[in-house]
Amino acid sequence: MSAVPSPASTELSRGPQRWVYAGLGFVFLSLGVVGYIVPGLPGTVFLILSLYCFQKSSRRLERWMLTNRLFGPVLTHWNQHRAMKARTKRIALFFLWGSLGLTALLVPQPTTWAILTGAGIFVTWILWRIRTLD
Repeated sequence: MSAVPSPASTELSRGPQRWVYAGLGFVFLSLGVVGYIVPGLPGTVFLILSLYCFQKSSRRLERWMLTNRLFGPVLTHWNQHRAMKARTKRIALFFLWGSLGLTALLVPQPTTWAILTGAGIFVTWILWRIRTLD
């Protein structure tokens, strides 16, 4: 699959606005990477936001994100189709519910369980609503 930006890519911003988008892109990129390590922080969402910011500020950084071997394929599918592969969804759900279950075991309080269950159901619902690529 080609990692060329989709036709939906926007024009680059100019002046200070371009630097603001680039700065936000790096902030969201950092949060996205941390999100893949820390349970409960949505890594992919922040990477998508980072890609959007880089599309507004730097073609070079946009291209780097789309061709990155770790998260490039997921971002390319999102960028081109506004969809996720079924395998990606399964992996996301496995790690979501696994980390929520582990947290529930480590923090044995019913209020925590209720909050984790609600968050898990909400994220599962969002993933279910995103179009699936074959």
